[in-house]
Amino acid sequence: SIVCYREAQRWDQAEFRWSYLLAVGLETSDPTSAIQEDRHAIELDGSQSVARIRLVELLLNLGLYLLLSLCKRRL
Repeated sequence: SIVCYREAQRWDQAEFRWSYLLAVGLETSDPTSAIQEDRHAIELDGSQSVARIRLVELLLNLGLYLLLSLCKRRL
């Protein structure tokens, strides 16, 4: 699906949903890219609260992961 969303994004660069759906597809495999795509989706259509919520969730999850990694190093 990621390949398809990237292609759709290339053809219709102003459409919010392609960046949003690409972020959904990238969430587990590449969270950093998912964050970038969510930010891009918000730039395209800031009225879509679903992208803002996903972005906050991704940032929280990434922060928790980093915090846990630091704690493990100290043990």
